[in-house]
Amino acid sequence: MAIPASLDMGLTSEQVLEAFRRALNDMTDEQINAKFTEISAKITAVEERLTALEKEE
Repeated sequence: MAIPASLDMGLTSEQVLEAFRRALNDMTDEQINAKFTEISAKITAVEERLTALEKEE
């Protein structure tokens, strides 16, 4: 399995959490669930591509 790379957003942990809290408050549960589903699908696709690339090596 590939090791995830951290993203340097230039924000403190507290700023990231606050942004996440604010975003959650601006969305309905259905919108949040849809976004998580979208993100999960993207992660799965990336993992599949990485696995395929690792097998080519």
